[in-house]
Amino acid sequence: MDRKRRVEALAEREGVDAEELKFATWLVESRSMNVLAEEGFDEAECDDANEDEGEEADADADADFLPSTRCLLVPLLDMVNHSSDEPNAELQVLSSDGADDNNGDSTDYLAIVATRPVSVGEEITISYGTGADSSIELLLHYGFIPFSNQYDVEMYDFSYEEEEEDLIYDEEGFETSLAEDEKMLMGELGISERDTTILNFRIQMKRALKEWKETQESGV
Repeated sequence: MDRKRRVEALAEREGVDAEELKFATWLVESRSMNVLAEEGFDEAECDDANEDEGEEADADADADFLPSTRCLLVPLLDMVNHSSDEPNAELQVLSSDGADDNNGDSTDYLAIVATRPVSVGEEITISYGTGADSSIELLLHYGFIPFSNQYDVEMYDFSYEEEEEDLIYDEEGFETSLAEDEKMLMGELGISERDTTILNFRIQMKRALKEWKETQESGV
């Protein structure tokens, strides 16, 4: 909501259509990536890259990222699918070999680099966002829900310790159960893409809640 208000304020200040600016902001946000740089980058601003509407960036904004991380728009990168649990590659910026472009600037190269041995026929996957995003953050920034996400359980653990009230910590707080959502997703014919996303999100959150509660009860 804070981002929405900033976009609306910018649209009013600059005299542009608010809905078009919102769409443009989401379009860039959903396709921007954190990229590891071999050298030469000192700042990381991916989460706030599209939120700097005339305001000074938070001085601590880059504290959550490695000094060698940069936010970029990379054509065709979204052809590589995301994995929250076991990505086998990452996007890196390789340092320039000294070549210059037509403007006299040094040229860097982007490469998808394997982070572990990859078998023949195995799909190449990377981790979108910071590499440790919850399903809520992935849905917000990229518009999809991963099939599984180890960081959802960590999200519940962190939020509970911080006594945050944004999450539901008991399945009774939901209007439907996990089993009911799974049944609806499997049994509905002609379900819309929007409703499918909603059901997948509810299922993912409830599975994470169930796993988190089991962890709490076992004392692990």
